[in-house]
Amino acid sequence: MARAKACARAKCGVKADYPRALKTMLAYAPLVRPTVEEALEAYAAKLGISESVKREALAIPMKVKPYAGGRDPYLVALAAIYLASASFSIYGLAKLAGRSPSRLHENIRFISEKLRGGGA
Repeated sequence: MARAKACARAKCGVKADYPRALKTMLAYAPLVRPTVEEALEAYAAKLGISESVKREALAIPMKVKPYAGGRDPYLVALAAIYLASASFSIYGLAKLAGRSPSRLHENIRFISEKLRGGGA
């Protein structure tokens, strides 16, 4: 903080703090998005769903994978769990997973449409 104030007084702006900021940014590893299968495994363990529901839920993303490429893998996994299981409500599942019910509902509608043959 003292260095930044001294730097501001010297009219050198942020250039003096740039090496420190760069070093801080490079210290953190880049975030890697999990696959839908990994996200589904994590939620299956967290929610305690049965193996048969998990197998059925794993089959759903495989059918819509060409269409769901840019979507959040966690939301696609939750949507697959919802479609494979009849024991969760959208709001209850979203609340258990800590996700937005509206975004989960959007992904459920998207996947349902693609499974019905809604095309590209």
